[in-house]
Amino acid sequence: RLGGLAGTELSSRYYIIVGAFRESTNARKLFDAASEKGYAPVLISCRSGMIAVGLCPSDNVTELEASYRALRKEAFCPKEAWILVSQ
Repeated sequence: RLGGLAGTELSSRYYIIVGAFRESTNARKLFDAASEKGYAPVLISCRSGMIAVGLCPSDNVTELEASYRALRKEAFCPKEAWILVSQ
């Protein structure tokens, strides 16, 4: 559990989370891998101390689902990718 957001202002309601890490260097590696594939990742700080890597921000669920399907084909995207709903 990420325990809610800590100081990260999110511009969209939904994000696909491709990883969450305690070590910022691990988050940065995934951030860089996504960037190299043309994505615009966002580092999301959580109250639990975890740093999540979010992709494909959207306010539209249909658009997000299409992005999720496409993202799942990327080698860096784990099977455990999930959707964050920002309040």
